[in-house]
Amino acid sequence: MSNTIDYCSGNAWLSLGPSATAVPSFFAVANGTTSVPNNTPVKLDNLGSVKFDTNSNYANNRFTVTVPGTYIFTAGIRFAASTNSGWAFIYKNGSLLNFNSTVGGGVYSVNDTVIDRAVVGDYYEVYVEQATGSTMTLSAGQGTYFGGSLLTMNGGGGGTANPAGSTNDVQFNSGSLLAADSGNFTYASSTLTAPSILTGGITATGRASLTTVSSTLVQLISNTTTACTSGLAGAQRYNGVSNTIDYCTGTSWMSMGPSSTQPVSFNVDLNGTDQTVTTNAWTMLSWNRKNFDTNTNFTLGNGRFTATIPGKYLFTFQSSCKDGTACFSGLYKNGVIQTQTQQVASNNGGVPATAILDLGVNDYVQAAVYNGGGTKVNGVASYSNFAGVLLSPQGSGSGGGAPAGSTNDVQYNSSGALAADIQHYRLLLRQRVAFARALRDAGSGLQRQFEWR
Repeated sequence: MSNTIDYCSGNAWLSLGPSATAVPSFFAVANGTTSVPNNTPVKLDNLGSVKFDTNSNYANNRFTVTVPGTYIFTAGIRFAASTNSGWAFIYKNGSLLNFNSTVGGGVYSVNDTVIDRAVVGDYYEVYVEQATGSTMTLSAGQGTYFGGSLLTMNGGGGGTANPAGSTNDVQFNSGSLLAADSGNFTYASSTLTAPSILTGGITATGRASLTTVSSTLVQLISNTTTACTSGLAGAQRYNGVSNTIDYCTGTSWMSMGPSSTQPVSFNVDLNGTDQTVTTNAWTMLSWNRKNFDTNTNFTLGNGRFTATIPGKYLFTFQSSCKDGTACFSGLYKNGVIQTQTQQVASNNGGVPATAILDLGVNDYVQAAVYNGGGTKVNGVASYSNFAGVLLSPQGSGSGGGAPAGSTNDVQYNSSGALAADIQHYRLLLRQRVAFARALRDAGSGLQRQFEWR
């Protein structure tokens, strides 16, 4: 169980995510030294000083996933003395996921970062390797560490069935408007008379307010045209364009976040095929394999991630030049470089670049390499890869139109409230939650039945 609120997008249940005060995250540092033999990967077993572990996922130097989703992990190692070469590896389920290396004299520390999608039961660990010709010692304390956090959460399962209607029920008609069977729903110029709601019926001359709703299913109807005004502050809607739940602040619609069963994230690599680039010039990489592309935002051929949901995005990119030359990694937004990193005479060492970028709809991001004297980029997936994830979406905008209806149909008016034709029925609901099914004659007595959809 994920202990979250889920909503239906029309074909799948999507999660609003975990508690903002208990997002699974952790950070641990070395509480002792560790010996690292020459040219042999060693799993770190001294990361026992846990600074925080919000969801109790970290134990015995291993992070085990209990909430599925997209995660970011970071690891660092620091040697007590300099080494010629050092590697920091992040393993998933006992196999190499990603690594970074530093080569050349005077190396003390190496860091690595990766974004990955995980399911329940996946686990992550840190390994280290060095090449001095003899055993080296890793320092205790802050220089050797392992941390991570859930970025976006997977959803709560599927379900597509709609409730079946029956005679005398108030239900949606073929135009997706509330309607009722003839003879079972009556209204006057200022009073709604419904013989099967409450004794004496119900009268609403302003807004109808419900303080408690108990239901097995709540459905918000897609609405991207109604303007957010002070009178609608606190109202919620389903945004069928971005597939998100929005709420009204009194002045604008704000999104609660993207779909968590389809979090906006991607991870691509070269799938083992080296790529040829222009020497001494920035070259945009194309990619050969998608490990995941949850919202279909990434195009392999031109190497572009194109945003369809505005917001703040985190991107990580790592490249490796095969020619023993200076190697640069750069991240570009709309053709303009945003950040770059360099490693001199990389000799296959990874060169990581990371950036948090503010993207609008149709902004695009690419990864580029500058090979200072060579023409090859290493195709091994753990050497050269590109990933990104939406951290926080922007607001969803507002609108002012009203849906077209038919005579005597219950529908939303231009203010986003529930209403009907003039001189018939007017019932305004503060929150535009579509309610269906009510108004049934109970026989000898009158009872009120609501099923929120």
